[in-house]
Amino acid sequence: MNFKYFEHIVKHLPVISACLLVGALARLAFLDKGVDDYTANIIFWCVTALGIILYALIVLFLDGIIKNRKILPQKNSSKNSTKDDIPTENLENIKQEQQSIIDQNEQGKKDIAIKYTQNQFALYTSEDDLKSLCNYVVLYSEKNKLDNIKPIKIEKLSNLDLYHFGWNIWKHFNVRNQFETAVFLKNIFLESLKEVEPESIKRHLKDDEMKGIITIMESLSE
Repeated sequence: MNFKYFEHIVKHLPVISACLLVGALARLAFLDKGVDDYTANIIFWCVTALGIILYALIVLFLDGIIKNRKILPQKNSSKNSTKDDIPTENLENIKQEQQSIIDQNEQGKKDIAIKYTQNQFALYTSEDDLKSLCNYVVLYSEKNKLDNIKPIKIEKLSNLDLYHFGWNIWKHFNVRNQFETAVFLKNIFLESLKEVEPESIKRHLKDDEMKGIITIMESLSE
């Protein structure tokens, strides 16, 4: 005989014996009242079976409660363990990776703006001034102060061209307001814009979008 089956029989044997005992007592009680043997036997088996059924239902009910109590803590503990099991080093690596992606995106925007600036001004300013202008564009994108600016000297480009350049840079980076952009243009193109106030520059940044050498662009990546 399988040992597990034997173990189950031994576990439930006292209860079955108790049910048989109750059935036997019920049989005797009915015999004392004058019931015949056949009816008394039926009563015996009915009482015994009823006792066993009630016991089985109680066992199933209690077993279900115990299982539910075991499952719930395990679920909670699994959630907690998931949180607790994440090593601090992994979190730091994730943060570094995300920051690296942000830095790469920002550098990519700077590279696009520098290339755009070189293409627009290469024919209209000196090599040194073009390098300075690109550096100023990077400082603009990083929201750094523009101290000790050496104004850029340009040829053939109109104020409208400079306004359009300012608008395109402002829209590309979207890190400063339009008045700050106007001040930026005023400072780096001081000689060309010496007669124009920043507020006026701001109002005319997008005038005549398709006129001039430098025009308004939807994207500097075009």
